[in-house]
Amino acid sequence: MKEAVKNHLKENAWNGKQKFLLAVSGGLDSMVLWHLFHQLKLDYAVAHVNFQLRGEASDGDENLVRETALKRAVPCFVKQADTKQVATEQGISIQMAAREIRYDWFKELMQENDLNFLATAHHLNDSIETFFINLDRGTGIKGLMGISSQENVLRPLISFAKDELKTYALTNEVSYREDASNEDIKYQRNWFRNTMLKEWKTRNPAFEKTMAKNLEHLAAAGNVYQKAIQNDLKAIRLELKKGLFSIKNYHLLEFKEESLFELLGAYGFSETQIQNLKQGIENRQIGLTFNSANYSLNLDRELVFIKELSLESLAQEVEIFRYQNRLESPIKLKFDLISKLDLTYVNNSSTEYVDFDQLSFPMQLRKWEKGDKMKPIGMKGQKKISDILIDLKVPLSQKDSIWVLLSNRKIVWLVGYKISEEFKVNKHTNQVLKIELEH
Repeated sequence: MKEAVKNHLKENAWNGKQKFLLAVSGGLDSMVLWHLFHQLKLDYAVAHVNFQLRGEASDGDENLVRETALKRAVPCFVKQADTKQVATEQGISIQMAAREIRYDWFKELMQENDLNFLATAHHLNDSIETFFINLDRGTGIKGLMGISSQENVLRPLISFAKDELKTYALTNEVSYREDASNEDIKYQRNWFRNTMLKEWKTRNPAFEKTMAKNLEHLAAAGNVYQKAIQNDLKAIRLELKKGLFSIKNYHLLEFKEESLFELLGAYGFSETQIQNLKQGIENRQIGLTFNSANYSLNLDRELVFIKELSLESLAQEVEIFRYQNRLESPIKLKFDLISKLDLTYVNNSSTEYVDFDQLSFPMQLRKWEKGDKMKPIGMKGQKKISDILIDLKVPLSQKDSIWVLLSNRKIVWLVGYKISEEFKVNKHTNQVLKIELEH
């Protein structure tokens, strides 16, 4: 394993003298990678983020990293972050907040300390899980290639299965911490890891080797695909003017959806949004707007404009279109259209069911505002959202991060709390829209 890691580094532009920042959580994967780096006598520093999500367990992770760094006499950077507060302030999931905190800080450390590469402990199973997560969400061929090294982000363990890391840790007496949250299947990655893929491996013990080959083949096909796509995109001129990227409408209609997905997907726009954009161009829907996590796309008479969103504009309204199956930002929502005959209720605050035929599209998602009213299910009259939140005893600190889903400017769902009487499933309902808030 030691030689394989060294070869991986050399194959990814390491010249034997450059320095690494090693991301270490204290778990099995990163502690094994750290042990290998130490055995190879590489020039590196360690970075650990205490996300303060697991109380004493998080502090235990931090202590193990500090103690190991002290024993090995290597520079150790530690950051403590209030992840829940960041998620609330930015209106994003805890997982997304943790990722932003981690990678933004790593980038700062590398610049401040003249470090050349970031090394993370992603392994083969992580890559396989990413393949299935992307497949579930809907993706292009790039999303089916798993996890790969980037320009200055290396994954030295990416060819090793989790079981190989466990064997290495046992053989070499590597100390590490267990994270109990990795068993919680409410998180999408954990569901794939602990249910579907675990069962799959019982049917095919060589599943990981098979998937490793599949990912290799997809990566090779992806390279060919990318060359063909780039030839298409050369003909699309992106012009920068006053902070805007502009593209001629007719260019977008001339090219295959695969090419457009590569072009606009780089700005975070989904396949559904791209399909709706093409329809909008064909139907001359001037003023049509789509938002991704960080960009806004606007259809004008002759041009499509792509503009980076400011922090202020990120809090604005997001549109949700008919048959759209996911929303990734500013919060994660999943939409499933099902027949009432196939309806099975899940009783939790993150999942609601509404009468699809009563909805007008596009729907809107925005933060709740003073003066907002809705007719909560079971009530005859309107009630102010502010009063509903008081009745529900929602803490003041959480009120600024609450969203409402609207149809034709009427509130359908006070997200995570209540749906409207006007959109509830009833005896006349034929089609049901199941909406899930993903954390």
